[in-house]
Amino acid sequence: MMKDLFKFEKASDPQIEDSQYTFRANENLYIQICEAEEYGDATTYNVNRLVWIDNDCVGEDFGSFEKLDDAMKKVLALHNERSIFNQFPEFDDKEGFTKLLMGLANYDFVDECWHNEAMPHVCKMMPTTKYPDRALRIWMDWKDQKFSEFYGDAKEGKTYFRFNVHLCGEYGDHDTTEFNKDFETLEEVLKFVKDYFESNEAKWTPLYEEWGKWLNKQDNIDDKEADAQGVITCYTLTEDQKEFVTDFIERWDQ
Repeated sequence: MMKDLFKFEKASDPQIEDSQYTFRANENLYIQICEAEEYGDATTYNVNRLVWIDNDCVGEDFGSFEKLDDAMKKVLALHNERSIFNQFPEFDDKEGFTKLLMGLANYDFVDECWHNEAMPHVCKMMPTTKYPDRALRIWMDWKDQKFSEFYGDAKEGKTYFRFNVHLCGEYGDHDTTEFNKDFETLEEVLKFVKDYFESNEAKWTPLYEEWGKWLNKQDNIDDKEADAQGVITCYTLTEDQKEFVTDFIERWDQ
């Protein structure tokens, strides 16, 4: 199986002077064989996943090994994990999917592809006590619209939203949806998600709106300007109210 999995090629990487050869397992996963003088000419085997994003090489390191066999076993384990490569082997934009995943590497998104679903997606778990399966999922539709389950028969002129970003408390439960947004391009998705995690306005504005709507419906809370900490401290709440406020505070603090 190892021989079937790997293609051997000599590859000089201009970014890494001591990179001599490469075993390539798929488009982005490979082993570098390096001879490093600073380690007494010792040969090391580095398992990496690399992808080019906006002319920059973004990498994920899976470790260095003294023995080639150990490095190949690591790649084999990664290859056998559930991923776009074995769940959607015919998907026509694996490079774009890898760019999506690597572009969000700082936020701990993982490949959550499952073959029974309409399209590949990546996921970041964001659990709270009330919703332990709360997650932010980014769905990526086929590059060729004719393969899309949702847009394949769309009328001419209808915008093809290839990407969907969905934050939901329980998978498949629309009642726990916090936001659900469609995008045409990868660049729009990356900007939105990065803004969400790095911009107070992007993250907190929808929470402000949610809090205001909820607070206005609570007849036993007379201060309609109170924040969540003030409400849970100063008011006697029902169990349902306590559950909502506690969950809201957890989401606010994430």
